[in-house]
Amino acid sequence: AQRSRPTLAYKVDGKEVSEKEYNERIRNVQQRALDPWISQSDMGGLKEGDVLVPDHCADVPQAIAAVKHGGTVYIRKGTYKWEGVLVVQKHMHVRGEPNPDEGLPGGTGRPTLEGRWLLGERSSGSFKHVNCIARFDPPSAPPAPPLA
Repeated sequence: AQRSRPTLAYKVDGKEVSEKEYNERIRNVQQRALDPWISQSDMGGLKEGDVLVPDHCADVPQAIAAVKHGGTVYIRKGTYKWEGVLVVQKHMHVRGEPNPDEGLPGGTGRPTLEGRWLLGERSSGSFKHVNCIARFDPPSAPPAPPLA
């Protein structure tokens, strides 16, 4: 009797895809991880436990949760916003994709991170080549005057 091989399910971003599409996606991520701004960064390039946004994680909060203690979150050009407070309780680094056209008319600039951060007591690390914009809660409306 011949045994049949189990069918493997490949998923990308929660959707089932073919083995060919899955392998192509993996190759693309591996190639992009070799981009000079990553491979030649002061952090020594993509290592186990590092995260590349949006390739590995769709957003910054997911990346911060996924990066290992001592790891690096590499962020491609773009604007990344989140609601609520992003709590960091680990040693980690953030490196944005440098942009040669930054400051030029029509230039796209470096990655922008727009949200609230709370760095925990034992957190540490560094940020480089990113713009950070703090988002604050809107001021509370003054209480309504009493009705006469």
